[in-house]
Amino acid sequence: FGGEEIVVALIGSDEDDAYKKSEEIRKAMMSKIKIPGLKELKLTVSCGVAELTQKINLDELIRRADKSMYEAKIKRGKNNTVRYSEFKKRG
Repeated sequence: FGGEEIVVALIGSDEDDAYKKSEEIRKAMMSKIKIPGLKELKLTVSCGVAELTQKINLDELIRRADKSMYEAKIKRGKNNTVRYSEFKKRG
């Protein structure tokens, strides 16, 4: 993972729980981060959420979360959260 990307594991959470927590974090970061000396700082947080199931391994989980984050950041204009399960609904 590089640059501004981080991975958060929510043990015992399903995709919906992770989505809700991700949205909480995203909104909190937008409203609470202030840097002294800067008039205005536009902060965006783009999140990708995926759920670990018995059918996939950790590498696949991270690939799915990364794909979802890419969708949130690049294709949807940043500052939102995308669930991996949204890709299944398209196909």
